[in-house]
Amino acid sequence: MQCRPEWWNHPKAQQAVDFFSNLTLIGDYSGQRWVLDRWQEEWIRELYGKRNPDGSRKINKISLWMPRGLGKTQQAAGIAAYELIYGPPGREIYSAGPDRDKAGRLYKAMAQMIRADPHLERLCELSDYNMRIRVKGKDSVYQALAADSDQGHGLAPSTLILDELHLWGPKGRKLYQALISGFGKRKKGSRLEVQISTAGDSRDGLAYELYSYAKNVRDGVIKNPNMLVRIFEAAEDADWTDEEVWRSCMPCSFVDFDFIRQECEEAKHIKHKEWDFRQLYLGQWVERVGDDTWIAPSEWDACRSDYDETDLEGEECYAGLDLSSVRDLTALSLFFPRSRRVLSYSWLPETGLSGREDRDGVTYRQWRSEGRLFTTSGSRIVHSEVAEKINEILVRYHVVKLVADPYSLHLIATHLNQEVEKYPQSPGYMSPPSKWFESAVASREIRHDGNPLLAWCVGNTVVEKDKYENISPHKGKSRKRIDPCVALVMAIGAWLGSEGEESGDDFYDGENNYI
Repeated sequence: MQCRPEWWNHPKAQQAVDFFSNLTLIGDYSGQRWVLDRWQEEWIRELYGKRNPDGSRKINKISLWMPRGLGKTQQAAGIAAYELIYGPPGREIYSAGPDRDKAGRLYKAMAQMIRADPHLERLCELSDYNMRIRVKGKDSVYQALAADSDQGHGLAPSTLILDELHLWGPKGRKLYQALISGFGKRKKGSRLEVQISTAGDSRDGLAYELYSYAKNVRDGVIKNPNMLVRIFEAAEDADWTDEEVWRSCMPCSFVDFDFIRQECEEAKHIKHKEWDFRQLYLGQWVERVGDDTWIAPSEWDACRSDYDETDLEGEECYAGLDLSSVRDLTALSLFFPRSRRVLSYSWLPETGLSGREDRDGVTYRQWRSEGRLFTTSGSRIVHSEVAEKINEILVRYHVVKLVADPYSLHLIATHLNQEVEKYPQSPGYMSPPSKWFESAVASREIRHDGNPLLAWCVGNTVVEKDKYENISPHKGKSRKRIDPCVALVMAIGAWLGSEGEESGDDFYDGENNYI
C-alpha cells in the first residue's frame, strides 16, 4: 500500500474533496457529478490538508498551468465556490479574467454549479448582471473582475483567482498589483492566490513571469513552502507528434484523443497550426515567429548566461549607441570580446510611459525598476541626461571604442566623456557584424544576461538582404522596436573593424560588399 503524506486525510482536505465531488460539471457534461481525477484530488488535498502549527492553511499560493481541455474553468470555479461557502464570514473572493467576457465565463460556471444544487442555491444570492454572488448571513461575497479594467483598487481579497493569465494585456499587471497589495489587509492563513492558465505565445509580460517563478519553485531553485505548483507541459525538445507526450500533458479522463489526433495531422502541414497545437495541447510557451524573423526567441534564450555588471568591470569592450528621435527608444549596448558577453541599456521619456506600455504591449515600468530601462524628464528624450548616465556606465569598463548612428549624434557627442565615432548604417558596415551575430547565436558563442528588453528587441528584428547578400537590421520592416539590437550589432562592428585594423584587413570594400 502506498504511504500517503500526513496531510492527505486531514479533515479539511476531506471536506474539500467531498465538496468538489458533489458539484456538477459544466458544458457538455452539465448535470453530471464531478468525478475527480487522481491528479485533481491530489492538489485539492495538498492545498487544504497542509496546515500551520496554529491550524491555519499553510498554502497561500497555488499555480496551475495546463493545456486546454483539462477543466481549468471548472477547477477555478470549484475553488471560488468552496472558499466562498466554507470560508469564515467576511470573505471577499475575486476572480479576474482577461476581459469582461472571459471573466464572465468563470462566474457563469460557478453560478451553474450553485443553481444545480438546491442546498447551495438556498445559501446564495446571485446577480448575473453584476457577476456577483453573496452568501446569505455571512457577509461573504464573490465578484468577477476584468483585467482590462481599473476595478482592483481599494479591495481586500481573501481569495484571488487569476484566470487565463496568458491573455492578460498590460493593464492586467496594474490590476494584479492592486489586488495583491490588498492581501495585506487579511490575516495570515486566510489569504489564497490562485493562478490558473494555459501557456502563452509570448515570454514578455506578467504571465511568463509568474510561470517562471512557479517553475523555479517546483524545481527547487526557489524555496517557497507556502506555494503549491502543478505544471503540465511537454519538454521543449519533446516530439510533439508522439501520443505518449500528449497523454503526459493531458492526464484528464475525458480528453478526446481522437480529436487531438486530427489536430496533430493538420499541424504537421500548417506551421501556425503547429504553434497552436504545441501551445494549447502541450503547454509549451511557443513564440510565434514569422518567415522574416531573424533570431528566434528560443535561439536567443539558449544563449542566456548567469552574470551581472560587476563580473565585467575593467574588461575590454566595444560600445554601440543607437540614438532615437525625441520620443523613441535610445539604446547603448556593450560587447565584451574576451568573454563574448553582452550588456544593454535603454532610455525613454518619463512622461507617457504608461501609454507606451499599452501601445507596445510590454512592461517598460517593470524594466525600469529592474534597471534595464532609464527615463529622462519630460515627454522628450533629454540627450544631456542620457549622456550623463552613459558616462556613469562606461567608466566601469575598459571601453576600446564607442560608435554611434550618425543620426542626431551632434545632440549628445558634446556631453560624452568618451570619444565617439560615427558608424554608417549602410549594408556594407552593418552586414559583417550582423552575420557574425547571427552565427554566434546559432553556435551559442555569444552570451547575454537575460535582459528582457534586449530579448524583446532581438525577437522583433527583421533584416533586409541586398543583391550582394549583405544583411542588416531594418527598422521599417521590423514589427516593433529594435534599437538595443541595432546598438549591439554596431558594437560588434566596432570590434570587427578594430580586429581588421590590427590585421591590416577590412570587412568593407567601398562597394557595399562584405569581404
